[in-house]
Amino acid sequence: MRPSQGRRPLLALAPMLVLVVGCGGAADAGGNAADAGPLATTKPLGDVLPAGPKSLDVFAEGDAVDVLVAVEDEAGLKLLHTHSTDGGATWRAATRVDAAGPTPHRPSFHSAPQIARVGEQLVAVWTTGGTGFMGRGPMASARSRDGGATWRSGPAPAAKPERGGQGFIDLASGPEGDLHLVWLGKRPDTIGNKGIYYARSGDHGASWSEPKAVDTHACECCATRLVTGSDGALYTLYRDIDPRDMSVAKLAAGDSWTRLGYAGAFAWAFDGCPHVGGGLLAVGPPEQRSLHAVVWTGETEAQGVYYVRSTDDGATWHPPQRVTDDPAIHADITGSAEFLVAAWDTRTDDGGAVYVAASRDDGAHWSAPVTISDAATKASLPRVVLTRGGVLMLWLEQRQDGDVLNARLLQDTDLDSN
Repeated sequence: MRPSQGRRPLLALAPMLVLVVGCGGAADAGGNAADAGPLATTKPLGDVLPAGPKSLDVFAEGDAVDVLVAVEDEAGLKLLHTHSTDGGATWRAATRVDAAGPTPHRPSFHSAPQIARVGEQLVAVWTTGGTGFMGRGPMASARSRDGGATWRSGPAPAAKPERGGQGFIDLASGPEGDLHLVWLGKRPDTIGNKGIYYARSGDHGASWSEPKAVDTHACECCATRLVTGSDGALYTLYRDIDPRDMSVAKLAAGDSWTRLGYAGAFAWAFDGCPHVGGGLLAVGPPEQRSLHAVVWTGETEAQGVYYVRSTDDGATWHPPQRVTDDPAIHADITGSAEFLVAAWDTRTDDGGAVYVAASRDDGAHWSAPVTISDAATKASLPRVVLTRGGVLMLWLEQRQDGDVLNARLLQDTDLDSN
């Protein structure tokens, strides 16, 4: 995000960031992270996860962080879970999630297997193979009752077969302990190739409700995002079809979804799927709720990543702010009523880099972007989650000796410094 003209950036992040242990030195391209003082750092996820990740999902609550990745070796694809109890500073040895269930089908960072936690109960959901487009089939699930130490097969969240397969899912848990799931699929009420659908579980994934339509006409293959408010209200961000802008819908009381308009109305007319989703965040109590999104558009005159906010629970949306003049594509956002942190990637001469910026006034003004990744690596696909100690950022790093997941812990007290 660009700071407002004539105003000093709210947060000066550059002197507050350090590279994690084992990542090959401090980053200084586009920021001054090399000048940073000592901070708590995370161990590389490569200590507990093998190289070559095919997908990533991360779930955080308090100091607990769960990471689910798909990896492939000579034995084939498999899902692995690792857990941190200190906000991402240290990680437990990875466990196999799908050993008793169907193999994930073509997992990717755009259509990733998903994970969510309620206490010691964990649920993972992923797409399996079938007869749909690109060989997609129904969803499968696995459950853990001991915090991820052991896993067993769970039920298919949408048991009745759907034409065209089920994919591009997102999974969230609500304040009452329910699990919530959205996905792209084709059902009898679907208009066109895909719609976005929703199901709920009130028993930690032992059973799921009948699917309900969020929007029966949606883009076929862009990642969805599902978030909960403090009162249990649900919000989903997905790419619409005509135009191919990002829409937001809300589920409050009952099972009916209400569309809240476009998070960035670019009127992008495009006959195809760009395979790019976005990030969404709901902040504050219902009567003071603000919604924050980071979205990408391919509209010719406006191509790039934008930050968009609503200060009236989605009734109206402020004009979008471009995060950078560089060719940014993938983005994510996290935070609270006290501060927001957005992350995105850009293409560079060396391949790619990931950045962050922060706001302390509900998105009205943002700090100058700071580079997080090492200039010598190709970095992309960042994710950010809020922990009790601050913000944990994860991203994909492509190296000559194999792709790896990297992570850095940004403490909120440092983000608040000036």
